[in-house]
Amino acid sequence: MPDGSERPRTVTSRSHPVTGATSYPEPRQVPSRDVPPGAGSAAARSDSERGGPVSVDTRQAGSAGTVGDRYRLLECVAGDPEGPAVAWRAWDDVLNRPVTLTVVRPGGPAADGFLAHAHAVSAVAHPSLARVWDAVDEGERAYVVSEWVTGTPFTALLRDGALDAESAAGTVARVADGVAAAHGAGVAFGGVHPDHVVVTGTGEVKLAQVVGDGRAAVTDDVRGLGALLYGALTAHWPLAPTGGAAALRPATTSSGHLLSPRQVRAGVPEDLSNLAVRALDQGSANGVRSAAAMASVLGDRAATAAPDDVFGLDQDGRHKQRPRWVALALPVGAGLIVLALLGWLVGTALGGLPSLGDDNNQAASAGTPTSKAPTQAPLVAIQPTDARLYDPDGDGQEAKDIADATDGNPDTSWRTAHYRNRADLGGLKPGIGIEYDFGKPTSLRQIAVSTQQPGTQVEIRAGNDPDASSPDGYQVVSPTRTMSSSDTFPIKTGTSARYYIVWMTQLAPDGPSQFQGSISEVAFKR
Repeated sequence: MPDGSERPRTVTSRSHPVTGATSYPEPRQVPSRDVPPGAGSAAARSDSERGGPVSVDTRQAGSAGTVGDRYRLLECVAGDPEGPAVAWRAWDDVLNRPVTLTVVRPGGPAADGFLAHAHAVSAVAHPSLARVWDAVDEGERAYVVSEWVTGTPFTALLRDGALDAESAAGTVARVADGVAAAHGAGVAFGGVHPDHVVVTGTGEVKLAQVVGDGRAAVTDDVRGLGALLYGALTAHWPLAPTGGAAALRPATTSSGHLLSPRQVRAGVPEDLSNLAVRALDQGSANGVRSAAAMASVLGDRAATAAPDDVFGLDQDGRHKQRPRWVALALPVGAGLIVLALLGWLVGTALGGLPSLGDDNNQAASAGTPTSKAPTQAPLVAIQPTDARLYDPDGDGQEAKDIADATDGNPDTSWRTAHYRNRADLGGLKPGIGIEYDFGKPTSLRQIAVSTQQPGTQVEIRAGNDPDASSPDGYQVVSPTRTMSSSDTFPIKTGTSARYYIVWMTQLAPDGPSQFQGSISEVAFKR
């Protein structure tokens, strides 16, 4: 996966389907009444029968033409079909599935940012992000094909009132985790808005609008996540009232300062209230500047309610009452609200991002999030007694700043030295890491690791021999994975060890022919 500095390749002249399977079920098919007309109808005629290439058709929904010889246009969902940008609900005749088709004019150099952003997003596979499947530049126009998401926009849920704390944290945590994965791949959206967050009929939470022009900044997304959390906790909207959010009550201010969610609505937990304000006010000393940090804190906080509760089952597998945000989404059919406010992109004609508003946000001190999560029994956070560099084949010079990996601040990191030419630490040694000492054999169930250098390969090793001179003296208790911004490593059942090592075997690119690894935060649960 490219690092954030590498510009994705732009497609020219022909289609390049995106490879790789999705990590979640495909959207269900459009009912038969929505399937486009069959062969022989006016809408199904070929380009040659029409006397030339087919442009985006301006006829009514269900009777439009085709694009790219495979995408039948069913309904214009945003924009002017003759304008510089338009979005369609379409049908992929090859793969027999509904898609979103976003078309811009002209193509060529004017669409470079649009196509480059689509290519970058297509490399990010996450269950909370709609997938981008195709990007095509035809010269006169360019278009991107993405997943068609059916469900209820978050805005519609909030019109019925605020969510309970666990549902609010859980919903925004899923979006934040997807956004963090995209940021790790060098992609920002700029459209993290309650109209674009969709709860499907099966309870999935997805950011449905992922197509942009490449001009967004990471800070825009983090502020959007803070606004989502604020809205979920209060049913008030703290930013500029665009789209469906204009129907929500505006956030209250006092003497020009935004009131915290806890001041707006009784019973809002202090940690979530503070987190929302800190994400909205990134310029303050306590401002949250990372989607990965939000995902980590919200994931821990949401875990105070068992995952089975979210999906309506008790511990014996019996159905119980679902949280309101899931219950409201379940009855939604294909005809209700689908992929809300694609006009965020279309309405601006790719001429820039919508304003996030100039609200004066009040900085809040950091709260202390609850750090427990259930599996068989609730997870409990535990701290090691010591942390030290584990570098048996090194000279110990990389031990500086080890404490930054467990200081509670995701903006500080322990970093390795730079290694040249090869990601496997220059071929000089099998790995490097941090060894955590718990003082006695301890059974852990998961270790969460954050990094500012996604692409680093990490595994977890454990053992009881303090004098082991080789990593082989420690058992691999969670296999190697390529890090995104934040990952949770489940520990092998039955493990009990005094020492746990976060062990890096491959580093991430960090400049020409240079590689480096970093660890921002490590959290332990038993």
